[in-house]
Amino acid sequence: MQKKNSNEILKFLLSNIFTLVLLAVSGIILVRILGPSETGRFISIYIIPSMLIRLTMLGSRKTAITHFGEKSYSDNEIVSSLLFIWIFSSLMAVIICTANFAIMQHADMNAITHIFVLSTIPLRLFIFYSISVFVGKTKYNFSNIFKLLPDLLNFIILLVFVSSGNLNIDGAIVAYFFSSLFVAVVCFLMLIRHFKIKFEFNKEIIKSLSTVGFINALTLFVMQLNYRFDIVLLYKYSTTYQVGIYALGTSLALVIWIIPDAIGLIVRKRISKAINPINIKNEIAGFLRVSLVFGILISVIMYFIAPLIFTLIFGDSFKESTVMFRNILPGVFLFIIFRSLNGFLHLVCMPGIIIKIFVPILIVNVILNILWIPLYGGVGAAWASNVSYSLGAITTLIVFSKKMKISLIDIFKFSVSDFSFIKKLSKIGSRKN
Repeated sequence: MQKKNSNEILKFLLSNIFTLVLLAVSGIILVRILGPSETGRFISIYIIPSMLIRLTMLGSRKTAITHFGEKSYSDNEIVSSLLFIWIFSSLMAVIICTANFAIMQHADMNAITHIFVLSTIPLRLFIFYSISVFVGKTKYNFSNIFKLLPDLLNFIILLVFVSSGNLNIDGAIVAYFFSSLFVAVVCFLMLIRHFKIKFEFNKEIIKSLSTVGFINALTLFVMQLNYRFDIVLLYKYSTTYQVGIYALGTSLALVIWIIPDAIGLIVRKRISKAINPINIKNEIAGFLRVSLVFGILISVIMYFIAPLIFTLIFGDSFKESTVMFRNILPGVFLFIIFRSLNGFLHLVCMPGIIIKIFVPILIVNVILNILWIPLYGGVGAAWASNVSYSLGAITTLIVFSKKMKISLIDIFKFSVSDFSFIKKLSKIGSRKN
């Protein structure tokens, strides 16, 4: 059993790595061919749909795992109710996106382009819900394939457009749509093969499914707004050129979060095994200190090699992304504090603690973007993000300090033993707290 689980985890990791590589290569192809302005236009079109998809997923994976495990309802009832939620969620997301397109005045989008973009929302949602079902039923081979397949097909279609010399923003939209459509159809065929689906309204099951994932979905949506809503405001108050160079610059900066996110997977697993997670606060503080050390090293290196990255990989037209990258770097670095403590606070404190922290910060972020973007463009958006990330990091640190009853001095008291935190954490599951 342990060997089987290890193989499944390895397949999951390899699938994720391959997906990230595909996304990176596809992104480089698009960026180099479209250029800053068209890249900015493409990003501004999909930014709201992508955030709404995250919200309307309603924590479907966790929901499916919980309900399939409890066996309070039959598998057929769970899947049928999830599909009913998918229909309602898709309808709401499409309505909101349609309103967004009208407000943001994407005048350069014709009716067919609108249809392709809006249709992609329910298709992508259906894929996510299907993956959640297969994860809930521990059919990891299916879930890994369906997670990888849309991006693989999108990449192949993009290559076809490139080879024919016809890749433009419309081609990118078409590629995204048809790759989603194909995989959604395959997912549907697999679902009806394994389950007897009835599109009926079961209030009890639907309420149970929606409630489990609502807080997680709302938390993720609030965080997405803090990360990406500046793109929406930049499109409204500046130019698509500014959107293009800003989005690329900030995307590279977010690479710094790989360290706390990667180690955080270990931390969350060990915390869940601890009898009393509060007793491991010193280990978590050590993990934070290590993340900050690695964050400083990566930040310094990337600060100096950023010009080479942007011009060599993306072309000379994106050299101004270096300015955006360097301006947002301080805030991104400080936000390592939140990324390091997020999982711990979510498990130890009340589920909605992240929402309470970041809703006020989101309001500040929006106000500063509205004030600074018209004056300074992408640099103004970067400054607003710096303020937002800094406030989020400081507030999270204070909450952690008070909840865990550990002083700020102790939190930042560096020690050589900090780097043995992985060994310490590996013993948490068997430790008697």
